[in-house]
Amino acid sequence: MQFTKALQHTIGWKALNTILTFIINLLLVRILGASGSGDFFYSMALLSFFTLVISWSMESGITYYGSINADSIASITLFVLPCLVVQALVTWVLLYLIPANMNRQLSWLFVLSNLGIIYFSALYYAKK
Repeated sequence: MQFTKALQHTIGWKALNTILTFIINLLLVRILGASGSGDFFYSMALLSFFTLVISWSMESGITYYGSINADSIASITLFVLPCLVVQALVTWVLLYLIPANMNRQLSWLFVLSNLGIIYFSALYYAKK
């Protein structure tokens, strides 16, 4: 009985997610037009790719080493903060090298905030 309830719950939330995603995409196309929404989705894909490449998959290491030794979470945090600064500088340079038509400051903030969320979520998971 518990499995059936969990399965229904999961299917319901996935269906709601699909419906809401469809509605949001429709609204974006209506508001921005076909060209504007294409530019928006291209920018989001490009910035997500930057986030993936620049993160160097550090969240996996943070989770692994933090879960092995819970006392090392403070030292891992002190390691992550300078890495975020270096990654912010690399992102800033990359955003000026690409020939995309987007707001560079907001793009930089998007990538940097996603990296911060990823790293500190990994620390949270390591701490259980």
